[in-house]
Amino acid sequence: MTVRITIGDFNLFNWNTTVGHEATIGSGNVINPQCSISGRVTIGDAVLLGTGSQVLEGRSIGDRAVVGAGSVVNRDVDAAMTVVGIPARPLPR
Repeated sequence: MTVRITIGDFNLFNWNTTVGHEATIGSGNVINPQCSISGRVTIGDAVLLGTGSQVLEGRSIGDRAVVGAGSVVNRDVDAAMTVVGIPARPLPR
């Protein structure tokens, strides 16, 4: 059972996405198919979660961040950062 989820405006949740308890999701996000958002996760505004990505318990993702397809977020992601891989790591700029 999932409880206490807060969701902002104009989000796109694609097929087979799960959202855990006490998650907070901002506005204008794109959450692609088969994403898993664990409990107590905070997602800012204008974030893109690639297909099949996973955000582990208690992590936060800043505004305008991009999480690559299939990535596993096991630490916080700063605003405007792009992360990829298992575990998710920043792409060099």
